[in-house]
Order: sequence, then structure tokens, then C-alpha cells
Amino acid sequence: MYKLMKKYILAAAAAVVLTSCTVKPQYTQPAITYVKDILADTKSEAYGIVSRTASPRSGDAIYVIGTPAECEKMAGVMLASDVFDNVNGREGHDILPDFAGETIIQLQDMANSPYDDFIEAGNYQYLREIAVRNLISALDSVYCISPYDVEVSGVKTPAKLVVMASAANAAYGCSDIDTLLSSVGSDIRVVYPVREMFAQVLPKEAKGLSIGVISDGDNSVSGAYSAIFQQMSRAAQVSSSTCVSFPASPTDSTDALTSFLDDYLAAGYTSPLDAILIDNPAVDVVAVQEKLDSINSKMTVDSMNYGWIVREGCVVLDAASTASATCYKILRSENLFSHRIAYPRGEVYMTHLKPDAPVLAHEYLREAGSSDQAYLVVPYNERFLTVTK
Repeated sequence: MYKLMKKYILAAAAAVVLTSCTVKPQYTQPAITYVKDILADTKSEAYGIVSRTASPRSGDAIYVIGTPAECEKMAGVMLASDVFDNVNGREGHDILPDFAGETIIQLQDMANSPYDDFIEAGNYQYLREIAVRNLISALDSVYCISPYDVEVSGVKTPAKLVVMASAANAAYGCSDIDTLLSSVGSDIRVVYPVREMFAQVLPKEAKGLSIGVISDGDNSVSGAYSAIFQQMSRAAQVSSSTCVSFPASPTDSTDALTSFLDDYLAAGYTSPLDAILIDNPAVDVVAVQEKLDSINSKMTVDSMNYGWIVREGCVVLDAASTASATCYKILRSENLFSHRIAYPRGEVYMTHLKPDAPVLAHEYLREAGSSDQAYLVVPYNERFLTVTK
């Protein structure tokens, strides 16, 4: 596993949670070499970690894996969520946190994120390996106290449920994760918020849909959304539909919808939008919904400027709330709530580069002086902190 540095947090956030169903992705590509090596050696440490945790235990933790901003946002929403009645599971406040008694752990991928550079360089193989290794770290029960003392380790709570927060993981890592878990016979559930959002707005055999994504990062990440959309559209037999993503800058956080619509129109798109998906932790979701309500109102400036480009009944979904709702339903349906009488608790772990790593995370994307897409790929376990039991 990775060696990880631990700290504790107090997190609070509020969000409106929308119902969601879990999604079983469909894959056609073969597994990466790392997954094949694990499955070929049943005595390896990685295989042992996955097999030992194959049956999730109610007392274990919920992990959120991704960039620091994604982890903080999603974990914060889950820690503060009171959207469901904890007695009957229906939507409705009951003054009791939805995840009462649960431990929600962030695994912040400091060593690799942001992932935009990998996507821009087309280094998808590495993104796939990152996703698998981070999953194994979440399932493991050991972490490193400090990246500068690799001999000293501690014990952490392993995962019973995992949220892969980043679109990069949802696009390029989930097939390998699914192959690994299913091959070992693991019942660990993995949630991909971006896929969950797409599942809600892609009714089977629909056609002519237009979906917008307010993303985080630069335009290179748009390839991740396109890959997910195309795969899920084919599976749902959705035709003649489009998915367009534009990033929202920090200055757009409270008026992200107007900024997105301006970019949408400037790029030449004219199809009215059926759904707006928010995958940017800095965006104010409530402000986006309020702006959409204003656009849908009659005789307002917003309506006159943008009413024609937003279809009546346009849906707004955000990744953090979708992840929270999905996790709640999984825990309830599979009887995995801890039933501890306590407020939910948050913890944070981080991946770190080895102090003597041969290169930094983004320096090996292209060979020095190369004008093509050649990569100087350094084996993952030579660059990042690892541990053996």
C-alpha cells in the first residue's frame, strides 16, 4: 500500500441531496499489467489486502479518494448531511445526521493530483494504476506516520465503501478496479459520483439530450467526461445526444451557470440543455439552482438572455450531494451502518512522494526535449511511499 500521512479534521458543509441509483459500469478494455500481476500472485501483499477485506464490515469506514478539494467537499457534505429519515430511509430531515456513528475518511492524493496533466498528455495507463493503488490503500489497515521515516507505521480503519471522487478515476480507473474486485470475489462497493449523475439524466433509449458539465480544472479534463458519457450512452442506447463541459474559475463560483452558458454559446452550441451537472467543489450549488430558477421565470433579464438555451425542467445535479445520497442508500440496503450512537467523524490521510523519488509527479509526462507523446514512465512503487507488513 502507500505510506500515508494522517491528520484529523472537523468538517461541516450543507447541500441538498438528490436521490441516486448505483451504477454498474460496462467495460471492454483489458486490465492493466498491475492488476494482472496482482491476480497472478495470490501470495502478494496487494492480493492479500483485497481478499481480506472482501466482505465489508459495518464497523469499518467510508473512504473518499481524490484531489484535496474534492475530498474535502464530498466528505464535508456527508458529515453534515441530514436529508434522509434514519428510521424509514425516506427523504426528510430528522435532526439526526444521515451518517451518524460513521467514520468518513479522506484519502487525498497529494502525490498525483491534479490529474489534468496526465489527461492532456494521454497518459491514461498511469491514471488507471493510480486509481487501483489508491483503492488498495483504502482497503489496507496500515499507514506511515511520516514520509521521512518509512519504518514507523500506524493502524487505520479499512474501507467498507469507497467513493472515487475524480472524473479521471471514473473515466480511466473503474474498469481495472471492477476487474480486480470481481476477480477476487470482493463485495466492496465503489461509487463514482460522475457516473451516478450521468445515470440519472440518461434515461434508456432517449435521444436528442444535451448535458452540460461545470467542471474543475482546465479543458483537458473534458476528455474524461466525454469518455464516460459515450460509454454510458451506448449502454443506455441513448442516441443523438451531446455532453459539453467547461471549467468554472474561482471567480465564477457564485455565478457559475451564467459563465457556463456564455461559454456554451460562444462555442457555437445551440441545443437547449436538459441537465447541468456540477463537478467542481468550488461552485455554489444553491446559487446555480437560484440562477436557473431566475432563467426559468418569465419576464426577467436572465430569462430573456438565456431562457431559450435551457430547456424547461432542466435538472441540476452536483457530485458531492450525489455521492452522499448514493452512499446512504448502499449502507442502508446492505445493512452496513455501524449503528454507533455518535456524530459522524472525519479523518484525513494523504499520499506522498518518496523523499528520494527519481522524478516529481508531473515531470515524467513527456521526455525532456521531446515534441511528441513519448513518456518517461517511472514505476509507481519506485516513486511513492509503500510499506510491507
